[in-house]
Amino acid sequence: MRTRRKPDHEAVEVGIEADEIKGPDYFPKSKTDGANRIVAKGDVMIDVRKQHPGSRDKEVRPDPGTVLRADGKNAKMTVEGRTVRKVRRGGPRESTTVGGMVEIFRNRRSRR
Repeated sequence: MRTRRKPDHEAVEVGIEADEIKGPDYFPKSKTDGANRIVAKGDVMIDVRKQHPGSRDKEVRPDPGTVLRADGKNAKMTVEGRTVRKVRRGGPRESTTVGGMVEIFRNRRSRR
């Protein structure tokens, strides 16, 4: 059985801006609820807009207004959440907002 890795960061709502956004792709998150997943590539900037109430661990659940970055054209982050608003495409950068139990995964390369 495959175990699910823990997210690097969690929030209630985030705004995302990147060079390219793929998705959203729907997947079943539990027996009764589903979620959407997007992959943001190239100079990713994630703005935490709403934090989980009563959060004490600021590393995993950062304060509202915190900006998480992944710099470089090969940078990639995966974001999962209940709702993905319309992805704005066509300009120099793409953007969207994700809400509802947001989990952010930094994609790291394994070193062998």
